[in-house]
Amino acid sequence: MNPTHHTELIRLLEQRGHLFPADPAAITAQLRQTDGDITDKLHRRATLIDRDHAIADQWQQHCRHRQWLHYAALTAWAIIGFVGTYGLMQQTALNFFVVLLGVLGVNTVMLMIWCVNLILRRDLPALPPFFRQPEIISQTIAQLYHEPNIRPHATWRRSMISHQLALSGLGGMFAAALLLLLVRQYHFTWESTLLSNETLTQVVGLLGWLPEILGFDVPDSTAILASRNQANASNAAAWGSLLLGSLLCYGLVPRALAWATSVWQMRRLAPQLNLQLPYYQNISQKWQRKIVDSDADYTPDLIRSSPQISLAKNGAYWAIALDVLPKNHQWYQDVLGQEWLDLGVVASREEWADLANRAAGQAVQLLVAVRAAQTPDRGTVRRLAGVGANVVLCLWVEEGADSGSLKERVAQWHELAEQYGWVWVDNI
Repeated sequence: MNPTHHTELIRLLEQRGHLFPADPAAITAQLRQTDGDITDKLHRRATLIDRDHAIADQWQQHCRHRQWLHYAALTAWAIIGFVGTYGLMQQTALNFFVVLLGVLGVNTVMLMIWCVNLILRRDLPALPPFFRQPEIISQTIAQLYHEPNIRPHATWRRSMISHQLALSGLGGMFAAALLLLLVRQYHFTWESTLLSNETLTQVVGLLGWLPEILGFDVPDSTAILASRNQANASNAAAWGSLLLGSLLCYGLVPRALAWATSVWQMRRLAPQLNLQLPYYQNISQKWQRKIVDSDADYTPDLIRSSPQISLAKNGAYWAIALDVLPKNHQWYQDVLGQEWLDLGVVASREEWADLANRAAGQAVQLLVAVRAAQTPDRGTVRRLAGVGANVVLCLWVEEGADSGSLKERVAQWHELAEQYGWVWVDNI
């Protein structure tokens, strides 16, 4: 799923008051100590909020239904084009301009309408979601297509789909015309009450200019005059070649160019998060660490804060409890916005040695649950430093702990973390 679409769906659903499997406020607070680009953190926040993947699954279901509908429509248009052309060419004697108008008339009008809409910047209607439950997600997906940062991309995507449908129909027409011209003998004529021979000769000359450049045979002036109001088998091959060339040059090629333009614009206007929205501004402000005060004579109290941690995309993420398991056995979930592998309690020398051996030779982020009231002894510190991993200390408070000694122990752990370059998270 596109991360931008996912993040935008989370935003719209949160603004609608949707209940998520994870608390957005808690996830936002946990991501405060993670380093990285604001956009990447917002995408990670959306993934963590959608912990059970219900929203992502509904989006994937919508995309699958839309894709199958697209395939069915392409097939239907190809069949319609083939059958329509087959029916149009049932007679042995064919009026060339009637056949040409039949195979290219509707396509040309549709292409002109698209060009006019492009000039006037009129949008095509959006496809509705193809599911009903849950209703709020269905409504939000429908709303997503009309968001200002999504709309240009969605508009060109719909244009691309419309051109694909037209190309499928034209492909069916070309296949039917080619097949029938190969297995049947046709006689082409043309008729007109108002137009003279000279005028029709000029029209056919202009029509055949581009196909002739591409190597298609076109009737000359003698063949054009000989085909007026009478079937002439000797010139049928040239008229048939002009019909195929016209289908290619004035039908398939312009549609292919319009399709390529739509694909290019769709990729150029790939949706991006609008970080100026109040929703994202509010989250960004919560992740800011620096407090700016307008009073020049104001000096804030010194507050010890944990440095931000950069979580590598490739690596192992392990969670251990030091000596004692916290009361909350799921303490490691979503800390710093990351999924951690729970390795349980590490207490004995053998367990520390086994942990160090497992961590050897690979990039490890080690999340360590430590009782805040515990004194950081030299042996524990030496073992943590010897693991060879980036350490994140999670200080948790036992019930009934003395607040006076607790404050002193927490300060000691903070000083220790600063000394070794570790990150800490308080009150898990």
